[in-house]
Amino acid sequence: MPRIIKDTLNSIDNFTDPSGNHTFVPAAWLTDSLFPVVKSRYEYPFVGHGATPFHYLLEHNPESELIVVPMPKLHESRLDLFCNPTDNNISSLTAHIEDIAEDFKQTVLLQEDVEYLNYSGGYEIERVIAMTWKQYCLSPLPSEETLAALHNTVRPFYDVLFNTSGVMAFQASGINMTAYNNELDIDKSYQNRLLVAPFTVLDTKLPANGEINGNAPELDASIYNSKQWIDVMVNLGITPIRPFPFNETPAMATTSLGLSYTPFSDSSTSWSSPIALSTALYIKNVKYDELHLDDIVIEQIKNDMTPQLCYYNNWEIIDYEGKCKMQDPLLHRHHNLFELGYVD
Repeated sequence: MPRIIKDTLNSIDNFTDPSGNHTFVPAAWLTDSLFPVVKSRYEYPFVGHGATPFHYLLEHNPESELIVVPMPKLHESRLDLFCNPTDNNISSLTAHIEDIAEDFKQTVLLQEDVEYLNYSGGYEIERVIAMTWKQYCLSPLPSEETLAALHNTVRPFYDVLFNTSGVMAFQASGINMTAYNNELDIDKSYQNRLLVAPFTVLDTKLPANGEINGNAPELDASIYNSKQWIDVMVNLGITPIRPFPFNETPAMATTSLGLSYTPFSDSSTSWSSPIALSTALYIKNVKYDELHLDDIVIEQIKNDMTPQLCYYNNWEIIDYEGKCKMQDPLLHRHHNLFELGYVD
């Protein structure tokens, strides 16, 4: 990186407010002025798929601390057990993952006082368990029953992620989900988790609470066939095909250096969960600012995000049970970057 770019970035980091305290500088303020200058002098690093949730959370929650934690190697750390899945070895592997999960709970969630968790991932049998087997194990792929048993060894880790008291979790949904392939991801026993997916409509006309008595907005087929398991769908306000049109309040992305603020041009379940998390933070700050984030407040925020007020003509009632799963929080500026006055 050229020295002039480093010096410029360091200068931005040293901006202060009128009281002399270091202050947040939103990317939206720099998009039209500084970004073109930096881009003309420096080959910008590419923002990959996995970095987008991280950047979204950083930009839209300027007063929140962010902890980035690598995913523990649940199965790779004991391939001797994973690749030889006898009943005893599966029990031992489960106990091993229980130890990993407890360590994660103590050293990350509790020690760091984590309140919100974004997990733009998941454990599917076909894309994770079977792929891990093919990558590391020498014998042929085992039976579906054995793969399901290996999949179930992850449950202790999911219990920590999604059932730890006082931690509200947001997980990106899978696509084309099935009861076999996504057993853990669709499990409704995880009370503190919302499973999130996107939809892409330019004009939803949805009210702030998402209440509809009529047809729900259109979903991509890979999401529509899984909608009974998804807790909330958030609108990205874009059309992910050329020329990539967007509405007045689209989901916004930042570059790796935080100098530009531009609409998403694609849709991904991974990118929808940080939008939902940011909405929950906004609700907590606006409605429950004086309350500690315990399981009662988490349940209330969940109810606020998907109130039981809807009747979708084009869905079976069993797929939503009256809950307003289709939401457009960006249309109503339900994020703290707006609430704090950084963007219009």
